[in-house]
Amino acid sequence: MGDELRALQELSSSPSTQGSACQGLSTQDSCQESSTQGSACQESSTLEVACQESATQKGTCQASGYTSVEDIVQLLKKHRRITTDSTESVHKQLLEMSNECKVKVRDFTHPWSQADITLLVEDKPIHVNKAVLQMWSPVFVAMFENDFKEKNAKEISLPGKKYVDMLELVTVLHPPFKELTADTAVQLLSLIQEYQIEALLERAEEALCNQSSSVKLFVVAQKYNLSRLREAMFAYLKRAPIARLKAQPEFEQLDQSFLVELLTEKLEKFETSIDSLREVRMVLERKKPTTFPGMHLLCEACTSAREQQVDCSGCMKSCCQKLTIILRNMEA
Repeated sequence: MGDELRALQELSSSPSTQGSACQGLSTQDSCQESSTQGSACQESSTLEVACQESATQKGTCQASGYTSVEDIVQLLKKHRRITTDSTESVHKQLLEMSNECKVKVRDFTHPWSQADITLLVEDKPIHVNKAVLQMWSPVFVAMFENDFKEKNAKEISLPGKKYVDMLELVTVLHPPFKELTADTAVQLLSLIQEYQIEALLERAEEALCNQSSSVKLFVVAQKYNLSRLREAMFAYLKRAPIARLKAQPEFEQLDQSFLVELLTEKLEKFETSIDSLREVRMVLERKKPTTFPGMHLLCEACTSAREQQVDCSGCMKSCCQKLTIILRNMEA
């Protein structure tokens, strides 16, 4: 076990990549029952679920609210935190560590079998595993391997950090890998970026992208430079009524120059729509001149009626459809 842990620590120092692809992580939280193989995955208050050996080897038998070891390994591999050659050994090590956990959430406030360093946050201890932290973060690699005072320390003080946030972070990073929700993503984004945990940043943005649109999420996207989330929330700001946006507390946090840009775009769209509606009105009022503004909106029946200088009542539905389309475009 000790040799594998050292091997994991050596392999985890590969360089990380920058940026987030914001692709979803497919969390597997169910197992299929098989009468021939006798595999079963029972829901209980513990992570010790009864699965057939093949499922256990893959790390696919996972309690709800947690991410499987297999998915974590693939995520780390994707972000080049582990190499292809080391994938199998890392998977085995993480799986063993996960299986050791007797409850859904490991208690990091007390020492556990593979904890080899203590983080002191607000004078409270958090017991963690060096290799696991290095596997996720190049900052921890530098901290533990370069000639810093933390290299051989048994305790590391982290001033300026919140205990509850740091405890939540290590719970997400360590087996059994607590799932990162939208709420915890907002809570941890500052730490995720500080420690350059790019793989976790991807999961955080994905979780936020799946939430209902709001001004708050746009503010979060701006603050942490989450490009995909920002794009989605900007589209929401453009189509949502101003009254709805102003009703949200975070509206006051929007940058003034950005508000000018947003309101200008809304106004231009409104004016364009007003021009189109004015032309539709000309059509619906059946102005007598053969040609007039809005003439191009007429259907064939209306055009024929205009040429004959008579009113047309049989095609009203077609003209109203044009009006509907314009109104829909205003709301888009």
